[in-house]
Amino acid sequence: MGGLYAAYLSRDKANLVTLITSRPQMAEVVKARGLIVQTPKGPFKATNLRATTEPEAERGPASLLVVLVKAPDTALSLSRARPLVGPETMVLSLQNGLGNLEVIGDIVGSDRVIGGVSSFGAQSGPIGEVILRGYGQTIIGEPSGSISPRLTLLAEILNQASLSAILTDDLLSAIWTKLIVNAGINALAAILRAPNGAIVEHPEAASIMEAAVKEGTEVAAKIGLKLAATDMVDYVANICRLTSENYCSMLQDVLRHRPTEINVINGALVKEGLKQGIPTEVNRILANMVAVIERTYPAS
Repeated sequence: MGGLYAAYLSRDKANLVTLITSRPQMAEVVKARGLIVQTPKGPFKATNLRATTEPEAERGPASLLVVLVKAPDTALSLSRARPLVGPETMVLSLQNGLGNLEVIGDIVGSDRVIGGVSSFGAQSGPIGEVILRGYGQTIIGEPSGSISPRLTLLAEILNQASLSAILTDDLLSAIWTKLIVNAGINALAAILRAPNGAIVEHPEAASIMEAAVKEGTEVAAKIGLKLAATDMVDYVANICRLTSENYCSMLQDVLRHRPTEINVINGALVKEGLKQGIPTEVNRILANMVAVIERTYPAS
């Protein structure tokens, strides 16, 4: 997803975009020939794009820092990128799960943080390639709920890059909508080792997804949030169909034997359910199963 957003933003020659990656090979390939994005409309190559594994060595400040690292990597990644953050830098988190905005705010200052969710679907290809699995939207909002001048400016930047920005004055509800989508899809896909579409193709999987989503919806209702759809089960099922061939991020993590974001998705939903007095047994079981998968990865 980081590569996808960097590639789209770099298509505007007025933007000087640097992709910060943890993979030296990725940085070298992008430096040598750009980043290739495979889309349903055909491939394009982002050549107006820098890449580095050492953000602390880059000249700052940046006008915009887009955070798309996995939740467990947030603190370290932001600490390393801290020199790029100046008084006017917008730090946009488009990450999955709960708690990322608070972690980022502790490092760069909460006044610099903008939150958001992305419904684009992307998958890693060969080194130096990203596969766009589904077009979507980028919902962005201020934690305070205001529609600020900087939020409007950021929407213009994203829209100019064809990243379909939508402003919200209810960021928490947008984050929870994405949380419930992820809770219904990601853990199941990781456990089944199957793309999103398999969840709705098989009644047994669909019933588990439905139960997980209903639990999340009940917790959100108790908090008083307004989700994107009145029928979140149908909403999530439709996303499975629209992204039927996509290997979600948690499945990609499991296949590569990497830490997942289970604790900030299903695990976070379980914790919030306990606070609100709402049973979340299905999400607890999904979280526990993925935790065991992680602990039993083959030794590298």
